[in-house]
Amino acid sequence: MIRRSIVAGLAAAALALSALSAAHAGTITQTTHVGTYGITLMVEGPQMMHMMGSGSGGETTVGGKNATCMYKGGMGASKGPMCNHHIEIHVTKSGKVDIHAKVSITLTNGKTHKKMVVPIMNMYGKDVRDYHYGNNIYAPSGTYTVAVIVDKVKTSFTIKL
Repeated sequence: MIRRSIVAGLAAAALALSALSAAHAGTITQTTHVGTYGITLMVEGPQMMHMMGSGSGGETTVGGKNATCMYKGGMGASKGPMCNHHIEIHVTKSGKVDIHAKVSITLTNGKTHKKMVVPIMNMYGKDVRDYHYGNNIYAPSGTYTVAVIVDKVKTSFTIKL
């Protein structure tokens, strides 16, 4: 009985690890340069996020708005669709990481033309060199135009989710 439970637990862990690996394999990264700004878009599977100082794993948040989708163990809505992507914008200004940029991100579905404004959370991964702006989101499959404004500089990307 205990052996079956252990085997079932290991199988579930392997399945979760496989899904995590698949999510990372599907990471989208695009970079553009506008004036003195370097703007990099990254889209991957949903990320665990925690408040600064809590010591939990995942992205460290330093201020902003919570996600509007649900993510087990993460910061977000208590009901609604499950988050299926994490979208982030990395900003450099004159070659240095910009931790004070004012960023907005809007996704527009190419087929339905439905717009989604991403609630901006300021966060970083391992350290400040990975400082970025964005959040977990729910977005159905499709092709999207991602409009980004950094300070008053505008750019856009096209992605397929």
